[in-house]
Amino acid sequence: MPETHLCSSPARLHFGLLTVGNSLEYRYGGAGLMIDGPNTVVQAERADRLEVVGAANDIALRTIEHWYSINQTMLAADFGVHKLSELPLRIEILKTPPRHSGFGSGTQLALSAITATMQCLELPIPNAKELAVATGRGQRSAIGSHGFRRGGFLVDRGIGDGDQLAPLDLRIDFPTDWPIVTIIPPEAQGVSGSAEKAAFKNLPPSTAQHRQQMTDLLKTAIVPAVINHNYDTFAEGIFEYGHRSGRMFETIQGGAYNGSAIEAVVKRVREFGVTATGQSSWGPCVFAVLPTKNQANELVTFLSQRMPAATRVDTWTADNRGMRLTTQTKTKPL
Repeated sequence: MPETHLCSSPARLHFGLLTVGNSLEYRYGGAGLMIDGPNTVVQAERADRLEVVGAANDIALRTIEHWYSINQTMLAADFGVHKLSELPLRIEILKTPPRHSGFGSGTQLALSAITATMQCLELPIPNAKELAVATGRGQRSAIGSHGFRRGGFLVDRGIGDGDQLAPLDLRIDFPTDWPIVTIIPPEAQGVSGSAEKAAFKNLPPSTAQHRQQMTDLLKTAIVPAVINHNYDTFAEGIFEYGHRSGRMFETIQGGAYNGSAIEAVVKRVREFGVTATGQSSWGPCVFAVLPTKNQANELVTFLSQRMPAATRVDTWTADNRGMRLTTQTKTKPL
């Protein structure tokens, strides 16, 4: 019987990079968290020829093209495929987060598309490093690549000379009873593509002292607080970490946050009394970590009364598992 293969992956919040520029031994590095939504769902099934459909199918198609380009010999030998269009696959993107919003949607879609493809073709599922190479992802941040496979709270060291993916220094479970509220103001935008590349190229390089300060925050405050379930210490630490990281980008953003709309959301969250807040990646997503579900609900109500009607506010939970693969048998209609 024909089968369909589903790959579902969590979303990624990025709390900030350790460094920018090329002046240090390890470039970039950072900390982040995988959450249970907005998730990515990709379906793969056998077909006569390659077909890629659904939202953001351009990203999925480019990813499959990249994967095909480095696997042509194997695909020709094992499947008789001699050009991209002959791949015996139908890929459908069923669900994906909003693009360029701070959820790592491009990376999760790329990794999900290739994982579903390899499951469908009965090929071994690669590890995080192999997947990053196969998809051309993880050139700066490795949080989404490692988190795709493992979930949780993650810290990557940064990319050293010769690294294809930044090594993972830490991965721990994040408290699932600390809800995460995400807020996306309608008038704000993230940074991506050529604009992002230009931004990184023109930023002043970080110092060794700055990297040490960021690392110390993780080692002495944030990570122990997550392990010991110490919300107050985590809240102070993650806000400070994000603010310091954001200041590295102030020549591009105009401050610690990417524009006045995002800064206004952070101020609103802190006005409510929540310290554990910041910008995910380039935004426009602002995250807030709460100690209880009741307080998360109260924050959502507070924001709904004070933010523009088109503001997107959602509540999520940490995802400590990573991607899910399922296979379903297709039944013929009676």
